Amino acid sequence: METKCTIDGCEKPFYCKGWCRVHYTRAQRNGGPLVLRRQPPTPHLSKGYMVMQHKPVHVAIAEKALGRELRLEEIVHHADENKANNANNNLVICPDHTYHMLLHRRLRAYQTTGNPNLRKCVLCKKWDVPENLYFPPSQYSGKHKVCDAAAQSKRYLRSKLRPDGV
Repeated sequence: METKCTIDGCEKPFYCKGWCRVHYTRAQRNGGPLVLRRQPPTPHLSKGYMVMQHKPVHVAIAEKALGRELRLEEIVHHADENKANNANNNLVICPDHTYHMLLHRRLRAYQTTGNPNLRKCVLCKKWDVPENLYFPPSQYSGKHKVCDAAAQSKRYLRSKLRPDGV
């Protein structure tokens, strides 16, 4: 059995796995007995976002610009919807999820119609001003009253045509 470290030039006593305590600790911490320090972390992709040290890069950039950590409910939005573009002028800090979804809804309306104020009827799929749509309580999606009436009568007729017990 070896009584000295197996690393060339090391005369320290054996500790574990053929190495002295110093080389064994380096192997545990840094990935190898001869590696003096860990390499700096490298960014990697997770769900399309660049991540560094368990934190998305766009979040770290926003926190640095704010001078504080983001609150739990705050969300960082990419204005151009490009997850790889982490430039300061492309990041918007949303106070909550609802505001973040509002930005996406207005962006979709603008890209489709050229007017960010329009909303889409969930029944006929046509874009219209919100004043012409009916929004049931606690729902974000709107529908034309005419479309809603047509859908209700269609459901009613379908239920009447159904055989009993089905």
